[in-house]
Amino acid sequence: MAQRPKIIPLAERRRLLLARSEQQRQQMSAELDNLRPTAAWVERGYSLVHTLRSVWPLVATAAGLLVATKGGSIFRSAGKIWSLWRIGRKFIGLWRRGSSASAPSEDRSPF
Repeated sequence: MAQRPKIIPLAERRRLLLARSEQQRQQMSAELDNLRPTAAWVERGYSLVHTLRSVWPLVATAAGLLVATKGGSIFRSAGKIWSLWRIGRKFIGLWRRGSSASAPSEDRSPF
């Protein structure tokens, strides 16, 4: 019977700890629910950056060709045609690589 007085405070402490644990679980659940939209936004942003990283050289080159001064020189026209040919080949290679690549795995770091 000497141990019974020790058990009652321990049982009360256990009950309080269980109640606090449940409160913290509910708080964490609410915080996770609040973070889900942000995480989805980050994933979309990473996907966009990943796409733009592989396409921006093509866009910059095409913009440069459009901004370049127009001239009637045969060499200038041949140079533009050659540049467009190289850009087209590179774009087709990127397109094939992007369409055949699998989705990025979730364990890879974006940086």
